[in-house]
Amino acid sequence: MKRYIALGAGIALALSAGAALATPGSGITPVELARGTSAAAYTITAAANRDVATQTATFAPGGSTSGWHSHPGPVVTIVQSGTLSLWMSSDCTLRTLTAGQAIVVPAGAGMFDLGRNDDATVPLVLVQTFYNVSVGGPLRTDAPAAQCSSAGPAVPQDMAAAGVTGVLHARARVASAINITGAANTDLLIQEVTAAPGGTSGWHSHPGPVTVLVNSGALTFVDANCNTSPYPSGTGFIDLGAGNVHLARNDGTIPTIFLVTYTNLPVAGAARIDAAAPACAAPAPAATPVPAASTLPNAAMPTGQGPISPMPLVPVLFVIGVAGLLALGRSRARHRS
Repeated sequence: MKRYIALGAGIALALSAGAALATPGSGITPVELARGTSAAAYTITAAANRDVATQTATFAPGGSTSGWHSHPGPVVTIVQSGTLSLWMSSDCTLRTLTAGQAIVVPAGAGMFDLGRNDDATVPLVLVQTFYNVSVGGPLRTDAPAAQCSSAGPAVPQDMAAAGVTGVLHARARVASAINITGAANTDLLIQEVTAAPGGTSGWHSHPGPVTVLVNSGALTFVDANCNTSPYPSGTGFIDLGAGNVHLARNDGTIPTIFLVTYTNLPVAGAARIDAAAPACAAPAPAATPVPAASTLPNAAMPTGQGPISPMPLVPVLFVIGVAGLLALGRSRARHRS
């Protein structure tokens, strides 16, 4: 008996462990555009109902430049390849970033910057996400050259962009206000993700806040309470990360393409954490089958009366049979006498 109890307990443990297993996605194809480590802490803020955009900028070799300019909000900048020479008007100090490094360029009154590719032979490729852009407005505004009296190397006086080409991956309106903080020595990652019709991310969370921009098709976001929010092309949202379990899926008939900017990731660490499906997502129990009737109803029976079971007749028939045998025995006894 103890053996059976132990076996039953083992099965129960196995089943409970199986119920907590992760729910992997399907039909989802992510492509990493760039990943880099930020040496400094950063803050990303944006007002509600503003645009967020992601683009790749390529600087030709030999001194191509962005020109001095400003941005309406913070800019996540990741060096995909080459070397970025970056000046900012706040101090005119040269910052040099190489492939695999990142920076969040701040925005504010009087804050402007300039980027250059001073390598004579190697192109510079940046992948950037721009926050707090006015709906339909520009990602940058030209600015005068910074004037610094004690700069190390001479501050470039480039007044206009030259030798730079850009490819816009996605631009979308985000309805909620944005307030993201990132620690020093953490990673920033930008991906382009394609979800096939019926594709799902599986239940998961992220280590830090995530910005999602839907470029084409539509995306359905499902939170841990199984509430759904649809996001058509041209819209976006912020997932707060930090254990916020959710699922994203494509309920449409065409592929959905969306851009994702991950913040505050562990260096070289995973961008997602698999999670078990919440209780609200458990499948409904199967219906209990109704057994087939063992007897057909009596068509002549009054309404509301069920079929008569043959079981109560058995004792009656038994008594009748015994009485008949006894009567037969007495009759034979009279004939003999």
